[in-house]
Amino acid sequence: MKRIELPKVNNQNLTVDELFASYVKRKTADNIAKESLEFYRDCFKRFTGFFPKDGLCKEISQDTIDDYISYLRDSSPNIKGVSINSYLRGIRAFLYYGMEKGCVAPFTIKMIKVVEEVKEPFTDTEIAILLIKPNVEKCSFTEYRNWVMSNYLIGTGNRLGTVVGIKNKDVDFDLRRVLLRETKNKRQYYIPLSNALVTILTEYMQYRQGDDEDYLFCTEVGKQFTKSGLQTTFVKYHKKKGVKCTSIHRYRHTFAKGFILNGGGEMQLQSLLGHSDPNMSRKYVKLYAQDIGQGYELLNPLDTYRKAFIGEKIRMNSKLGD
Repeated sequence: MKRIELPKVNNQNLTVDELFASYVKRKTADNIAKESLEFYRDCFKRFTGFFPKDGLCKEISQDTIDDYISYLRDSSPNIKGVSINSYLRGIRAFLYYGMEKGCVAPFTIKMIKVVEEVKEPFTDTEIAILLIKPNVEKCSFTEYRNWVMSNYLIGTGNRLGTVVGIKNKDVDFDLRRVLLRETKNKRQYYIPLSNALVTILTEYMQYRQGDDEDYLFCTEVGKQFTKSGLQTTFVKYHKKKGVKCTSIHRYRHTFAKGFILNGGGEMQLQSLLGHSDPNMSRKYVKLYAQDIGQGYELLNPLDTYRKAFIGEKIRMNSKLGD
């Protein structure tokens, strides 16, 4: 394999544009995901709206970052703290790279404090609407496919980028599992298929047909979805069904909440959602801790023991009195 050579530059007079070009080459050599690379490019574009591309890296300091945060707030008065932190993470990555190269003076780039917003899952009413099966003999392929995808997402919590990469051959009905190839951390793994999902996918694949290499959830002409294309499809589908929330990511929250309320464990959830950091799964558990309290008497040992003993009419007092 031919080695990718990084550009040779004078670190003392390196511009941010030159540094970013070097950073992109490094990340390309590391085989970073295209989506991640686009994220860094977007963050860099935003940053260079404030700091000139031909500005020297050695001029960047903590004051620069503080001024950049003020710039983001002034240029977009309604910007949220999570968005500011997202932009900061993007430039922090290549600036830390610059610190390693010796062209940026070392300092720590900290995220701002934000109040984490709760992303509500679908309501019970919305889920009921999304699960109403269309008449397969009368509806279009698009409507039927969208219904199957809604069921799949509620039953797996897969990310958007993962769903568009699933092929027919990845679904294994014998072992009741599906192979996820396109993952955020680039680690392929299997997740199990529930009884309901096996039934739904079996019928769908008989209807869908196609070769093993074809994509499971395809466009009307049998092509692979783009992430934006699939997002647009769901926006239209949800609006048609009268579901106000149009975000595909809400399916992930809906799966996580349902899994937790049904007694699923944190480690299981981490594995199913493909989280490399256990803190991400832990957030879901904390998020729905209040809902876990519903029906708590059905899970609490004291309540279940008392119910069993009283129900069987065991006369403990008479025995104790002997």
